[in-house]
Amino acid sequence: MSCFGPQMRRAVAVLLVLLSGCPTSDRRGRDVPPKQRVFAYAEVEPEFIDPALIGETAGGRVAEQLFEPLMTVPLGDGAPIPGQAARYRVSADGRVYTFELRRGLRWSDGTPLDARDFLYAWRRALAPATRSRAASQFYLIKGARAFNRGDNRDPASVGVSAPDRYTLRVELVAPAPYFLDLVTRAPFSPTPRHVIARHGAKWTRPPNIVSNGPFALTEWKTRERMILRRNPHYRARDKVWLERVEVHFVENESVAFRWYERGKVNWTPGMVPVEKVPILLRQGRRDFHIDPWICTYYYAFNVTRPPFDDVRVRRAFNMAIDKGKLTRQVLGAGQRPATHLIPPALSKLRAVKPQRGDAFDPVRARALLREAGYRIEAGKSGKPFPVVTLLYNTFEAHRLLAEFVQRSLKNNLGVTLEIGNMEWKTLLKRLRAGDYHIARSGWCADYPDPQDYLEVFETGSTNNYPRFSSAAFDHLVERLRREGDPAHRKHLTEAGELLLSRQQPILPIYFYSKPYMLSPFVRGFKPQLQDRHVLSTVRFAAKAKR
Repeated sequence: MSCFGPQMRRAVAVLLVLLSGCPTSDRRGRDVPPKQRVFAYAEVEPEFIDPALIGETAGGRVAEQLFEPLMTVPLGDGAPIPGQAARYRVSADGRVYTFELRRGLRWSDGTPLDARDFLYAWRRALAPATRSRAASQFYLIKGARAFNRGDNRDPASVGVSAPDRYTLRVELVAPAPYFLDLVTRAPFSPTPRHVIARHGAKWTRPPNIVSNGPFALTEWKTRERMILRRNPHYRARDKVWLERVEVHFVENESVAFRWYERGKVNWTPGMVPVEKVPILLRQGRRDFHIDPWICTYYYAFNVTRPPFDDVRVRRAFNMAIDKGKLTRQVLGAGQRPATHLIPPALSKLRAVKPQRGDAFDPVRARALLREAGYRIEAGKSGKPFPVVTLLYNTFEAHRLLAEFVQRSLKNNLGVTLEIGNMEWKTLLKRLRAGDYHIARSGWCADYPDPQDYLEVFETGSTNNYPRFSSAAFDHLVERLRREGDPAHRKHLTEAGELLLSRQQPILPIYFYSKPYMLSPFVRGFKPQLQDRHVLSTVRFAAKAKR
């Protein structure tokens, strides 16, 4: 029982809100549904929304609203459900999947869509000229790797065919328990042949773009917003409640939070200012959520560039950082310190034992730098350690982490680390060009299997920003890709992660949680381990939950 009467309780509540820095005047904005069926969220501006070119979360989130693959994700966690496919069957040996498409499918411009659009899209994603960042996701398909790498230039050599307009047949190199999960991803969506032929690389810009998902893109103002409207030709258009989705571009968590508080956006995926987290938890805000997420935050070392071409230096940097203290004192939203690559939830799902790397050990870290020939203490032998730079994209949490790492390296190793921030798309360009010493990166599961994480670090992988190359590692991943036996897959996975933990091409920082704000009147939205939300299920209640 409260000791305060109603008026006093209200006064105390107002005082607490004022002390917390949360505005009271905007509460109505976040608690009252808009008059129109419009759902808005904050996001960094995507680099690409072309399914074949997407290589980051922001583009994938938008593409999942615009394009629908053969299978799609259910509301919340669960097995894939039919999307553009009406049904499928699997051969007795688990290597051949035959999908039967729904009748009457159309693109958002009304043009008929059939199995040939999927065949075209998958071959386009694999064509070397496309330079798809998702090409390796197709390597499970027979002949896909050889075609993508130019060893075989015949697209018919890839194990995908369309025997008729309503059938897509896929032949795999080995049985894969995660294949249906994989084909729910945006890169496996169809793409419109007739539009790409007409507009080329500009086909994804309004008014050129057509799509086949629940929404269609009608506006894209650079550095401002995207507008998506309900697709009148979507196969399940009568079940889509929202009329419009707005994506407001932002590079700052505090700005996203202010937008939310005054009702400009209804959702801030992963964008809650670090300093607000304990306040929101203390207040018991029902619109503040922290969900699990199978995703790993790490720094990429450029292993082709001194001083990080020496594994002893990479290990020393890793051992000089107290990640437990970092997650507790800097982040504080349920993140777990990471000493290896594969998130625990994913390891548990596949019964894989985590292969942990080095723990926090400043003494050993200094010894490793000495072994590498660097002078740690004044007056001692060895060469001075060069000044190196850590790059990160503009977000407050990334800055706080970078500053923590900067202090840790100075205090524990005597190393001077410069830090620099930039827009997300600029950072991606620097990563891909290898124009960096250390840079903020990470990986979130494309499909729920550890293989997805290991494939990132294959020689030549488009997402292998460290430029790590190991013949032994490549061999393990290729064997894993072709192995169907769960016990053998477990062994290969553990061997691959152990090799990475020893070679240290990345500096693992933490395993994600997903803090976000969500308007309390939103329904049809549930936590999802891969943070995938197709907004066709969203609707608004008349009143917010209290």
